[in-house]
Amino acid sequence: MEGETTRKVTVEMVNATKGYRYEGFTEETDKTPGEIFKYARSEYGKCISRMYVDVPMGDGTYDTKTCGWVFQKKVQYSDCNKFYTQETWITVH
Repeated sequence: MEGETTRKVTVEMVNATKGYRYEGFTEETDKTPGEIFKYARSEYGKCISRMYVDVPMGDGTYDTKTCGWVFQKKVQYSDCNKFYTQETWITVH
């Protein structure tokens, strides 16, 4: 549809309890950053941080822009009754 903006969203899932990344994917969406944030919060838990990128302004200075968020929740392992802390890093391109 004319006028719609599509953007790529990268999702990286980390077992923060043991310190390793276990899943990652990139997909395209026509959702706004606000809609992406609301969906991610409902799916991946509370937001614990924003992610930032420095953007060159062309005059030798940089501006800092939000490029994503980090979400966190407790998740049960699929093969036992123990839980781990899942962090999900969402980057909007």
